[in-house]
Amino acid sequence: MRDVPQRSAEEIFTTENTQGHRVAVGLLLKGAMPAFCDVALPVPLDRAFTYALNGDIPDVGCRVLVPFRNEKLAGVVVRVHDDAPPVEAKPLITVLDREPVVSSVLLELAQWIAQYYIAPIGEVLRGMLPLMAEVR
Repeated sequence: MRDVPQRSAEEIFTTENTQGHRVAVGLLLKGAMPAFCDVALPVPLDRAFTYALNGDIPDVGCRVLVPFRNEKLAGVVVRVHDDAPPVEAKPLITVLDREPVVSSVLLELAQWIAQYYIAPIGEVLRGMLPLMAEVR
């Protein structure tokens, strides 16, 4: 068994890059948990929306159910962070997937498509998922 170096004050968050390798994407103090996530929703608005996490931390690429206006919408997590939004964030309702349904490669492709075709990222991601993935 290989010795793993101890990280006394920090934990390293990793993600998979386009070649399938794990790479460090950020640091978080031990004991602290991210408080927010950005969710791309299938609405004709060119932005992701920030929601407060309620203990269940989704991975980037997982689908979540969130309140949006007077509805509940399923969206894809594009970022998990501790940056407080300028307004109060509504809480996440539930995490729909334990494993990401959109890989980091597909997420990069979706972001490129959204930028190139000037399309909302949530609509692009909606088109990448099977129809059965939609929650009604």
